Amino acid sequence: MIRVKDIPLAKTHPMSFSLESHNSYPDCVRLDLQAISSPSDRVDLWLTLHFNQQWESVLQGRLCFAIVGGELKLTLGEGTELVPGSELSGDLLGGVGLTVEAIAPISPQHPRWIFAAKPGEFVLQGSLEEIKLATVAIADSKLHLEATLTTTSANVQIVAGEGLWPRDIGPNKHAILDRILARFLGQEKLTPYLSTVTSSVSFHTEIKESLKQKSDRLQKVVNAIVKATTDNILELAQIAELDPKQEFAGGNFLAANLSAIDLSGANLTRINLRGATLNDTDLNEANLQGAKLSGADLSGAFLENANLRNANLHRASLALVSLAAVDLRGANLQEANLSKTTWTGTQVEGAKFSRECELSEEIKQQLQQQGAIFV
Repeated sequence: MIRVKDIPLAKTHPMSFSLESHNSYPDCVRLDLQAISSPSDRVDLWLTLHFNQQWESVLQGRLCFAIVGGELKLTLGEGTELVPGSELSGDLLGGVGLTVEAIAPISPQHPRWIFAAKPGEFVLQGSLEEIKLATVAIADSKLHLEATLTTTSANVQIVAGEGLWPRDIGPNKHAILDRILARFLGQEKLTPYLSTVTSSVSFHTEIKESLKQKSDRLQKVVNAIVKATTDNILELAQIAELDPKQEFAGGNFLAANLSAIDLSGANLTRINLRGATLNDTDLNEANLQGAKLSGADLSGAFLENANLRNANLHRASLALVSLAAVDLRGANLQEANLSKTTWTGTQVEGAKFSRECELSEEIKQQLQQQGAIFV
């Protein structure tokens, strides 16, 4: 939470106000904000962010996590409002591969920004130094502002773990454990915010009375998954009380088997399915934007109307797949198996294909005319 309340502003000379930062997980995210007064009762807000990985003790072991995105939200008090058109937006330069999208506010008092790692980036890592976030106008000599920097479980990436489960656990069980730990972090550790900045408020660590009980319940679920006799991904998800169509997003399903299951309409954004088996899986209208599918076997999968924008399908098998109305803009299909695929209404602008692939010259020409790139 960024709080700047009742700060007197310089009338004649610009003045910088350094604010006190509070970061719950400083190795993962560190945030700083400066408010600099300018003429005509306006204040420029300058943002500095540092992203990295962090270790956290969980259950009987520990895990390393990072984030791939989140939200920064401002709530401006009476007499303070956003100057239209001043919001930060677009791809940012610097050490972080980061895209920021300014969301149209409900009112000038509630601007917010969605930030995410650029396609192909595993996590946010690096620094942004003194980027202008926005300009706000004030009606009197004081600035009234509150902000929150938050993330969700889908944006939490488990990078490594120690002492949490047997090393020889299979890919399907590992994938489900990855998601329940990300959910636990997102709901119990990373709320209500990741970082705060304030001018005067003192912060105290709040210990949730129910955290021990929730940790005990998490341990029971982990044990149940490890000992489960089934390897079926949906049955394991049921044990974990995970909704496959909502809570697989962002998960690590490396080399997992998801064959012949129904994931139609599922939110699978940024999921890691590298080397996974998805034969005959129903992915109609699924959102696989930014998914990692390199080396995955999607032969016979149902993909019509799916969103695969910026997905990595390098060396994936799409044999016998209908790509009708599929969004493949910006996707990487180099060295993919494209035998007997159909392309009616497929969006391919910026998609990369290997020049030597199974497609006929006629289809190649059609795709090139629609913006596909053959390299």
